[in-house]
Amino acid sequence: MIRVEQGKGKKDRYTILSQRLLGELKRYKQTYQPVSWVFFGKNRNCPLDITAVQKVYNRAKQKSGVEKGKGIHTLRALFRDPSFGRWRGSGDHQDAVGS
Repeated sequence: MIRVEQGKGKKDRYTILSQRLLGELKRYKQTYQPVSWVFFGKNRNCPLDITAVQKVYNRAKQKSGVEKGKGIHTLRALFRDPSFGRWRGSGDHQDAVGS
């Protein structure tokens, strides 16, 4: 589990994190050494801008050929409901959420 601070609605919450993503996060932290924000923007003291995240999401979505779901919030729906969209029964949703 990881603690997400100041998430949606400025609420703190806990969520699960796969071993695979935990390893990636540790490598990222060692490489970039974040201080104030894990994912910082151009200025290390500011969070990564949502438009940068949306661009990465849209590129990944286009590359994967996924057509269902319009915005980045689709990932949250997928996380809650693995049968969402084209991933239904394929197991691909596990890669998408890092399981």
